[in-house]
Amino acid sequence: MANKNKKNNSKSGKNNNNSKNVNNSQKANKTAKLDNNKLDKNKTDKNKSNKSKPNDSKSNKNKPISDNKLNSNDIELNVKINEKDMFFFMLGHVYSRLSSKITLIFSIICLVVFPISFLWHDTFTTLILLFGALLYLVISPLMLYLQSKKQFLTNPVYKEAIIYKINEPGFSVLQSGQWVDFGWDNLYKVVESKYNLLFYINKDQAFIIPNRLIEDKNMKNIEKIVSRKMESTRYKFKQQKNEGKI
Repeated sequence: MANKNKKNNSKSGKNNNNSKNVNNSQKANKTAKLDNNKLDKNKTDKNKSNKSKPNDSKSNKNKPISDNKLNSNDIELNVKINEKDMFFFMLGHVYSRLSSKITLIFSIICLVVFPISFLWHDTFTTLILLFGALLYLVISPLMLYLQSKKQFLTNPVYKEAIIYKINEPGFSVLQSGQWVDFGWDNLYKVVESKYNLLFYINKDQAFIIPNRLIEDKNMKNIEKIVSRKMESTRYKFKQQKNEGKI
């Protein structure tokens, strides 16, 4: 009987040990499954993050030419024009036309002939010569001055400073808190006059940057960028004129 009890006890001990081993193996399998699930979740999270990266690169590609960051090759100008700058722009713009040049020559001829007309004793001719002389030498500039003054005072754009950025991609303007970008192909022409640097967006409209606000170094860099990006027929700088005379 004692032997039988010992055998039974040993059998029950073995069964208990086997059940413990089964339970331990089941627990190990559960923990392994949990670890595998965690790994799968980490992989899916990584894949999601990797998928989101190309979208970020696409969004960077769709960004405009200008942003808040200023590169070393960018030229940034903070410009606030006055009435005189506006007047010089309008005067140069109007008098640069061929018809205006012909009329200006006519006014100069009238001014030269006017004193001689007193010898003819013809009051009507003298008055016509006087009017012709004053038309484009006095009256027209005066009208342009009044017009430029009115435009400067009534247009709210000129009451605040405008930031211009010039770089390889194009010409950008910060106005009313928003950047407006112009590629070099979208600009009509770029002209450096005696008083202003003008970026024309069409035949009659231009952004005015007074030469007095541009350092010589920046002017040379602007000329280099424009000469690389635009056709020679679409830009004109004073230095080119001086080099041509020499």
